[in-house]
Amino acid sequence: MRRRRLYINFGLATLVGTAGAEPASGAGVPLFLTEQGRLFDTNNNPISASATFTFSIYTAATGGTPIWTETQPPITLDSGFFSTQLGSTVPLSPSTFQTAATAGTPLYLGIQVNSDPEISPRQPIATVPFAFAADNAIGDINPHSVTIGTKTVIDSNGNWTGSGTTTGMAGPTGPTGPTGPAGMTGPTGATGLSGMGGAEGVTGEGGRDGAVEAAAE
Repeated sequence: MRRRRLYINFGLATLVGTAGAEPASGAGVPLFLTEQGRLFDTNNNPISASATFTFSIYTAATGGTPIWTETQPPITLDSGFFSTQLGSTVPLSPSTFQTAATAGTPLYLGIQVNSDPEISPRQPIATVPFAFAADNAIGDINPHSVTIGTKTVIDSNGNWTGSGTTTGMAGPTGPTGPTGPAGMTGPTGATGLSGMGGAEGVTGEGGRDGAVEAAAE
C-alpha cells in the first residue's frame, strides 16, 4: 500500500560517543539522531501496523547518492505515530557533519517506507540544542585539557606542559628581515707586537777584478 503523507519531527545531535546503546549519563553528546513522525495511507488514514523504514542522508535536496543510510527493523506504528533513533543500526560518523559544517554544505534526510519510493521532499537537517555547544569552538573554547597524540600540552589547571615548558611551543622560523643601516666606524685598535726577525740572507757572489795599469818609467 502506497504511503502518501508523513508528518515528522527530526532532532539532530552533534555526534560523540559509541553507537549501539543509549549514552550513559556524563558520556558526552549522544551519537544518535531522534526521528519522530506520523504516517498516513493514501486515504489519509493513520496507519496502525508495522513498517520498515530506510533513512538516508544526502548533500542535495534531490537526486545524488546518500552519504549514509540504514534500514531499521520493522517499527510498530500507533495510530500512525512512531519514534526511533537513527544510528542504532548503522553508526553515524561525526565526520559526516563536521565536513558539511566546515564546507557550509546543507544536509538532507530521505525516508523510504517499505518498498515505496522515497518520500518527497527530503528533510533539511537543522541545528538543535546540542549543536550549539559545538558552535562554541568557533569563538572561545572551554576544554578540560588539551592533548596532542598521547601527550598532554595543557593540563586541567590550564598549565602548559608541552615542549619548552617556560616559553611554550616554538613556532616556525620567520622570514629574514631587511638589512639594517651600516654602523659607525669603530676606534683604532692597539698596535700589535713586533714580529720576529727574519733569517739571514745568502751571501752574494764576489765582484770582478779591476784592470791593472802599466807603471811609467
